[in-house]
Amino acid sequence: MATTTVTDVVQLSRIVQITRLCQVAPSVLMVYDYLISVDQEIEHIWKRPRTTTTLLYFVVRYFGTIVGL
Repeated sequence: MATTTVTDVVQLSRIVQITRLCQVAPSVLMVYDYLISVDQEIEHIWKRPRTTTTLLYFVVRYFGTIVGL
């Protein structure tokens, strides 16, 4: 029978913490990217007439985000 030591628990908790950080980091970068580019997006995409290109932009920009959640 295997016994769990304090060292094993500490190692496991470190692995869990690193995994969570690796999951949160891309989300933080995505939000940062959105915040620094939203003004340009409003000016160049939202204020223009809707075309196939703008529809494609919205699909590429936001569909992946929604699916990723």
